[in-house]
Amino acid sequence: MINAFHPVIVNRPDDQVILNGALERLHMPNELAELIVANMINRYRAQFTRIDAQLPELEIFAVMTMFDLKIFELGIYQIKQARS
Repeated sequence: MINAFHPVIVNRPDDQVILNGALERLHMPNELAELIVANMINRYRAQFTRIDAQLPELEIFAVMTMFDLKIFELGIYQIKQARS
């Protein structure tokens, strides 16, 4: 039924960039995950603070284009999830 009724699936134009990024990171150790598990940070409750664009700390915050963000996240799935 998928073959009969689903639109043809085509590769994205930037699929090689995303694939190469994933392959480069495949065997890299996840230092952040190790730090979180070692210090049991995942057991703490999150303390959220409201921020706005006027904070001086945000002047040095990284600015990325949507394309850069998609490549950084290795695809659009996470960005679509973040919107919800």
